Amino acid sequence: MNLRKITLLATFFAAATLLINFGISPLAFRSFEIILPEEVAVYPGEEVEIRGGILNTGLYSLHWFNLTLLGLPEDFEYSIQPNYWEHLMILREWNPKIGIYRVPENFTIRIKVPSNVSGLFLINVTGQEHLSWKKVSNSSFTILRVLPLANFTITNISIPEEVKEYEQFNVSMIVTNIGETSGMVNVSIEVPSGWNVSKKSEMISLGPNESKELVFEILPTNTSGEIKIVAEYPYRREIIKLEKVGPYLIPKPREIVELPEFRITGLQLLIESIKALPAYVKGIAIILVIIIVYNIFSIIKARKEKKRPEEMKKKKGEAEI
Repeated sequence: MNLRKITLLATFFAAATLLINFGISPLAFRSFEIILPEEVAVYPGEEVEIRGGILNTGLYSLHWFNLTLLGLPEDFEYSIQPNYWEHLMILREWNPKIGIYRVPENFTIRIKVPSNVSGLFLINVTGQEHLSWKKVSNSSFTILRVLPLANFTITNISIPEEVKEYEQFNVSMIVTNIGETSGMVNVSIEVPSGWNVSKKSEMISLGPNESKELVFEILPTNTSGEIKIVAEYPYRREIIKLEKVGPYLIPKPREIVELPEFRITGLQLLIESIKALPAYVKGIAIILVIIIVYNIFSIIKARKEKKRPEEMKKKKGEAEI
């Protein structure tokens, strides 16, 4: 067998093997996946470490491969170690149960979170190979959750020293967030048994160095006791509970004020009624009163003149008897 036949036969077997492998295997020539956790939580001012991997799922190794990260504000500091591979190989391990399987190349992302930031950030990690003509790339995402780190105080609590039975009074206070990020706090109030309160609790949200006044309306009964103010909010990995207890209150009986007795005559009632009327109505009423009084005096005068005896007129020539 000459060299030419041997070369043709070897080429045939190589091509047949390549076609068989390509037909049997669904793998692409060059492909990969980036493995990241779904979510990572951190507090402001802390550094978080995210462990990821690059799994080569293709038929060939990848060359001149690098990682980039997007999605963080400019004031965040971060690094990726390593972020470049000259040759990203296909790594395999063996397990008695599953046999040979592929394993990823590992990398680590370290992020330093500013102390005045909270909220959610979607991080995009992209891998790119640069040697092949296709320049294959792929991305994966993870969520960075920066938990709020607010801190609250309760000041300027105003509670009356004395209260009266069944007379409403107010309890007020100032709630301030002295932390560096926004946060929520639940403020509740506890009153003695039987007392009524307008609202037992209130949930408020405050930004850094922001304050708010809370007012609770309370209606006491004839029982006694203390007023307790409670504020609850999360701080790092625990729930902070602030308690403020007011003085012991003993409601006093309400004073009954007796009004002095007085009688209103008909004339006084008429005068008071006239005073309450508008000015133009008062003017009309005065004119009507004047007309009525004038008519009354005219009638009385006419009646008096009618009752006088009439004198007989004397004829001329008649002598007086």
